[in-house]
Amino acid sequence: MDISTVGTKIDDIPVEISYKIIQLFSAGLYSSPNKAFEELVCNSYDAFADKVCVYLPNDLSAEGTFIWVCDNGEGLDTNELKDLWHIGESSKRLNTDRDKKRLQIGQFGIGKLATYVLARKLTYISKKTGRYILATMDYDKIHGSVNKLNLDEREIDETTATQLLSFYTNSYNGGKLEFDLFGEKAVSSWTFSILTDLRPKVQEISEGRLKWILRTALPLNPQFNLFYNGQRVESSKIDVPILKEWIVGKDDKTAETFKGTVCSEHNGEYTIDFENLKGVSGKFILYKDSLVSGKSSGLGRSHGIFLNIRGRLINLDDPLLGMEAFSHGAFNRTRIIIDADELDNNLTSTREAVKESLPYKQLKDYIKRKFNSEVRTYYFDEENREADKRTISYRLSQTSYTTSKRPIYNFAKRYFAGEIVNPFLIERPSDSKRQTILDAYEKDIDTGSQVIETVEWASLSTGAPIAKLNLEKRLLTINSSHPYIANYADAYQNTLPLQSIAITEVLTEAHLYELGIEETQINEVMRKRDTTLRELALSDREGIPAVALFLKEAIANPTALEDAVYRVLLALGFETIKIGGNGKPDGKADARLGYNASGQLLSYSLTYDAKSTAKD
Repeated sequence: MDISTVGTKIDDIPVEISYKIIQLFSAGLYSSPNKAFEELVCNSYDAFADKVCVYLPNDLSAEGTFIWVCDNGEGLDTNELKDLWHIGESSKRLNTDRDKKRLQIGQFGIGKLATYVLARKLTYISKKTGRYILATMDYDKIHGSVNKLNLDEREIDETTATQLLSFYTNSYNGGKLEFDLFGEKAVSSWTFSILTDLRPKVQEISEGRLKWILRTALPLNPQFNLFYNGQRVESSKIDVPILKEWIVGKDDKTAETFKGTVCSEHNGEYTIDFENLKGVSGKFILYKDSLVSGKSSGLGRSHGIFLNIRGRLINLDDPLLGMEAFSHGAFNRTRIIIDADELDNNLTSTREAVKESLPYKQLKDYIKRKFNSEVRTYYFDEENREADKRTISYRLSQTSYTTSKRPIYNFAKRYFAGEIVNPFLIERPSDSKRQTILDAYEKDIDTGSQVIETVEWASLSTGAPIAKLNLEKRLLTINSSHPYIANYADAYQNTLPLQSIAITEVLTEAHLYELGIEETQINEVMRKRDTTLRELALSDREGIPAVALFLKEAIANPTALEDAVYRVLLALGFETIKIGGNGKPDGKADARLGYNASGQLLSYSLTYDAKSTAKD
């Protein structure tokens, strides 16, 4: 059964269209196949459908394949099918009662031409008032500067319609749609839009990207349910925790900075009336983590500005509305949802952008100002609060009393009792401060004070331990000259890992004393731990600070100096080997630098010798 000729012709549908317009659609206006497909769904929305079924085959390159959209909307009679093909004209906005029922998206009467990108033939079959009417557009028949052609308006009976559409619906969810087209339970009206003789461009449709567009770009209306190959398409959701939310027009400090602006509330709904744009609503949502990363980021954005006009997203792929970049850290965590129906008069013909105008400029000024003065400021304040939480003092406060406070308190009591003589990591406190220190640590349980309130970095010496703890000042001094610290100080984005290692060493010493182990054994254990950290730091290619310290220490030792120079060259990036022996250099170092743009080899080699002196 040929869908292009089936049925009885009842009339002609005159179509007048320029082939150049068709080419423009193909080349630019609707060059995205995903967006072109969305236009069919928009027609269903404007037809007051509450259920829409979308079908795409798994293999869009297979011969004879097709795609279709079916809705249970108001359907088309013979006159309405003719009106549908009046290019550049749309009656949707002429009847204000339609807007009262559901804000209409289409207004230019050209959206249907987007299907040219996807297929050579587009067929509409519709049921209304008990009749089944259809017409097929064959785009290949359009050529020349201005083309006039007639489409056959045809009618079929229910039996023919059932047989015809069963061919197209069999692959959809086992042939079962979300509403009945025929039979006792059939809906009173529906429209079936079928794309056949598909173009190669259709193969660019990405299922993930298309679903994201359908979830995000179409109006979020509880009375509009969309099904993709039998699965319901849920509205876009974000699982990232929210830090803060700002309602447009509610306690709006930014709105107050605009001349003539009025904020209103009606039944819990807030809006702003600007001088040149009325009834703006929405929200600014700041999330805890970035919305840019993750597997779904390639399908469609979750961050940035989402401008909705009459319920439909306008700036699908433009998160900034053409403005200069905002602060990335905060902006990538922010979702700005704006509803501005009055901008409908400023839409471009493709409904994908807003024309530059005073109302649009005023809205963008508001968005940018609110983001910078409220959202961004809150974000950086929160970052500072989180940074405070990442301090050693805060982290220690999260540990149990038996892990940190009790061992240090017991150490102090045992030291002043004369049971501890020579600790390795904990500085010996002054006897004159005995009572002050003991009283302070006894109060820690109630006051919440920590055994370490401050951390500082100082170059004690390469032979000194990794850290020292001053009980009176509650000060942890980390030895930046220690090989382990020197080697890894620049390996982390922040110093917390190294601080954690240092405090763990200090608390370990306090725990050993608390367990009643002999001080000589404690000293031996802590020194061996310190030696292990040193050897770990020097076992691989070292960082520049570590090899600099090693070089300095080896100046007066001929054998050690040879090894130190070898390590320095390794750290600088040379491929280095040791040679040695009579009449031979201590080693050879190769710099592998590749070639320049002219093909000239840039690599070079050098030999080295190390000579030491006992003199200053």
